[in-house]
Amino acid sequence: MKRSTDHILTTHVGSLVRPPELIQLMRVWDRPPAQWHALARRGILRAT
Repeated sequence: MKRSTDHILTTHVGSLVRPPELIQLMRVWDRPPAQWHALARRGILRAT
């Protein structure tokens, strides 16, 4: 097994699972700030 004191060793480069609400927010990122903030607020309230 490789060891390192200088780097974090990983087996693959991937991404974390994203909830559907986060994916939707990423798709509308370029909307006017007021629209984006309203969508973000709704998504956060639903998630908590």
